[in-house]
Amino acid sequence: MKNSLLNTAQIISCILTLSLFFSAANAQTSCDTWDYGFTAGPAIPGTIEARLDTFCNSSPQDIVVINFQGLVVTVHNVYSRGEAGGTAACTNYPKQIVITFSQPVADFFAGVWGARKVTASTGQTLTFNPQLQPEGSEHPGMPIGGGTIYFSGGGITSVTISDPVEYTIDGTIPGAWDMWFINPRFNSEAKDSSCNCARPAIATPMWRPALGHGWSMGVEVSANDGVVLHGIMLNDRYMAEKISVPYYWLQTSAFANQRGELKPNSSDASMRSRLVEFYIDENDPDKLVIQATYVIDQIPAGSQSCLHIIQRYEFYKQIPGDNCEPSGTLPCQRWKPIVKYQFFVGRICITV
Repeated sequence: MKNSLLNTAQIISCILTLSLFFSAANAQTSCDTWDYGFTAGPAIPGTIEARLDTFCNSSPQDIVVINFQGLVVTVHNVYSRGEAGGTAACTNYPKQIVITFSQPVADFFAGVWGARKVTASTGQTLTFNPQLQPEGSEHPGMPIGGGTIYFSGGGITSVTISDPVEYTIDGTIPGAWDMWFINPRFNSEAKDSSCNCARPAIATPMWRPALGHGWSMGVEVSANDGVVLHGIMLNDRYMAEKISVPYYWLQTSAFANQRGELKPNSSDASMRSRLVEFYIDENDPDKLVIQATYVIDQIPAGSQSCLHIIQRYEFYKQIPGDNCEPSGTLPCQRWKPIVKYQFFVGRICITV
């Protein structure tokens, strides 16, 4: 009989049960935060007349607002902080504000005021028809409220804010306009790739051994049990015959409880699974790592929702003095079978 440190069955399986009902109590993940942002918005105090006078007595600037790890973000044709304006007789500023990115970014978000049109380099275009002050008011035709810009996906190298609302000030200053954007936020393309439902399947890896810090095992990407570890050993001690995720259960507020399996590239009509990431790290100085990410979509069929399931196995080196068994007297080496998940509704990540 093979030796074992544990008096347990020699087949160890992880069964994942997910029940997703969305509420304000849901925990946030890194997919819910923004990679980048900068300060923008109206920077000239006082009345609209004072702002227009500033535009008429200044020249537009190109301002670098981010210069970090190779990404340079520049705001063009502004007075400062993302604002521009003018009149029919005062044309120092072109009627467009352009934000350029030295490398493509993703998921651009900002507030906007005074503009009717915003266009991304990807071709995405938003048009606005803001509410205007009525006739008889102090500034008839002047915008009352603003709008929200959101361009999803990657490949964005510029955003252009244009077609300002024009109006007359005090019946004597025609063609007045003042537009700006505020609280811009956006992500790297790397985050966009990892936080969406469209990641493509990778080629199914072949069976291979994994070795590190005295641990050894065979690693298989199986047909329907996810990543399976076979014959796990610690030095000459046999620890387990198999570790896998044979199935999981998924239930959401819009999807009845259903059993699913982790498959490398399935064509299932419901809960379709594909492997999008796989790696083995034998060079970590503290542990051997095996990780795979699966995307499950068609939840239900035809929806934009998807589930990311991450299998991660960590097998640690022996740490002197780390006596982690119950008596606290015997040396040990820790290992962690980890299953994590994220649920995406469209491009919004919810984890419970």
